[in-house]
Amino acid sequence: MNPRRWLTETRTNLLCGSSSQIAAAMILALSAVATSTVVTTGCSVSLDDLPTDSGGEECTENAHCASNSCEDGYCVSSGTELETVLLEITPSSGTPEIAGVRFTSVLDSLFAGNQRDIELGYVTRVHGVVRGRAISTEKCLAQTSADALEAPLDDSLPARVTWVPRERLLGLVNPVHTVLTRLVQGSYVLDANVPPGKYDTYVEPLPVSEGCIRPPLLVLDPEIESGDLALTLKLDAPDVLDVHVRWPQKDDVLQGWSLDLIERDAGRVLSNRAQLGAPTNTDAGLEYAVKLVSYGQPDTARRVSEIVRFSPPDDAVAPVIYVERSVVELFQDNYGIIDQLTELPAPVRFEGRVTQKNGTTPAPGTVKLMALELSALNPGTIAEFSRTATTGEDGVFSADVLPGKYRVIAEPSDPAFSQAEIEVTVTQGEGTQAGRVIEVPERARVRGFISGFWAGSYSGVVVQARSTVGSKSLSILDLARGLAPRIPRASSGATNSDGAFSVGLDPGTFDVLVQPNPSEGLAWTVRRAVTVTDGDVDLGAVENAEPYSVSGTLTSSNVRSVPSALIRAYAYLKDGVLTADPSEATSVIQVGETRSDSDSRFRLLLPTRIE
Repeated sequence: MNPRRWLTETRTNLLCGSSSQIAAAMILALSAVATSTVVTTGCSVSLDDLPTDSGGEECTENAHCASNSCEDGYCVSSGTELETVLLEITPSSGTPEIAGVRFTSVLDSLFAGNQRDIELGYVTRVHGVVRGRAISTEKCLAQTSADALEAPLDDSLPARVTWVPRERLLGLVNPVHTVLTRLVQGSYVLDANVPPGKYDTYVEPLPVSEGCIRPPLLVLDPEIESGDLALTLKLDAPDVLDVHVRWPQKDDVLQGWSLDLIERDAGRVLSNRAQLGAPTNTDAGLEYAVKLVSYGQPDTARRVSEIVRFSPPDDAVAPVIYVERSVVELFQDNYGIIDQLTELPAPVRFEGRVTQKNGTTPAPGTVKLMALELSALNPGTIAEFSRTATTGEDGVFSADVLPGKYRVIAEPSDPAFSQAEIEVTVTQGEGTQAGRVIEVPERARVRGFISGFWAGSYSGVVVQARSTVGSKSLSILDLARGLAPRIPRASSGATNSDGAFSVGLDPGTFDVLVQPNPSEGLAWTVRRAVTVTDGDVDLGAVENAEPYSVSGTLTSSNVRSVPSALIRAYAYLKDGVLTADPSEATSVIQVGETRSDSDSRFRLLLPTRIE
């Protein structure tokens, strides 16, 4: 007999019987467990009213539930410690105008009531044009692209326009909205559906035949308000920046390198990409001259921080050099000198082997080397250099690198083994450096089993682990310094018929999410910040309690009914602890998921607590 059913029957007898019946019920119930015979005492509740083995505890009245609360045939909790949750809502592909647009909504004061209708904000219909001011002859760099488009009959421009939300979403993927203009009766126009909010607007003009090069434009923080919007994006004539690259040697090794301007934060390109040509001989060495075109800074509260990027050809074993634009423009506006690169060291062949820990058995996979320091560069010069190598079946890898200090991350292809990270120093002067062994350990297992409030089958419940490594945005210079965090790999699995689960993980810290199907009347169970080191982790019993139910209707200001929308719920955390105040949150963690039905109604089951 199912133990959960036995406990329910016993509780029913205790609720309905007299003191003598209670004692008899306890004895008979214990006997029933041994003989699998159903027993009852005199009570108005029949066994037909009791929960069946179909998922969450079913009920027909409040007395059937430990929480004394029955809703829609399932037992639910009367409260939850989740005072505030963030909802991420994505309408289905069958919903016109707003299909695939991601919305967010905050539900607060959950303890005040669980009936919450949600109306999605109006998605703004943007209809507009990108226009460009005429460029004078002295500021015109001739367009040489082989992919040039047909020239318009007016001053409109073909372009790719991207709106990047400024909304702070604490690690959630924040989708951008991109649209290409189209040629209509001689003019290039754009049409897009964009949710209201603050955005960075990034405009990338596309080449036209017999035209001048127009660089991308980045405008920070313009707000798109709710309602239909007629938008005109005006591009002025760009500024011309004369850049001279000085190389204190007579060998012409920089020909084929390229220069461009990029944004410091996200690395978005802000100019054309100009390639170095033939140099001029000077008493101090060689000098290369190129012209970049870019836009002046708009007069706004937030200004774009610009970096000059100096890049080698793709096949060269050389670093990418980054220089602040303010440093390059040493003498006067729109004239700059780059002389930070004074030497290109000879490449070194670095060889190694990836093996299983405490043995010599190879562990094939990939190896990434990211430079933390490069020996030949001047102090203070920011450079980026990395190489990725694939091992052979024998675990051996090789890569041509530059002298310096490296982070080396080995990622075996066999999921039974974990990533491993070491630091190595590659010295100058040796043509080949070999013999370094990277040992990868077996992946640890996180084990546990479901217990508590569960009347149905334990089999096939999804269990997922997610790394808690923060998704803090790193600037392009942070990434160049090799500061990107290693993301430990997580896996998912499913419970067996006894409710037991086991998932393999790399060393790190993870949130473990037990995700029963919401149609079974069950909420997720969330176990926070499980630390995995070298050994297995036993979570023991992962209790599934009666869920807290939030119900309502999902509508849209654009189309009203929103059926089959995906709804994900996230709890706010401040340094790993629940918080009800979104403004002080440092991260979020998913705690539930559901869909609206064909009538646009939804029922979201939330855990009563997070462990």
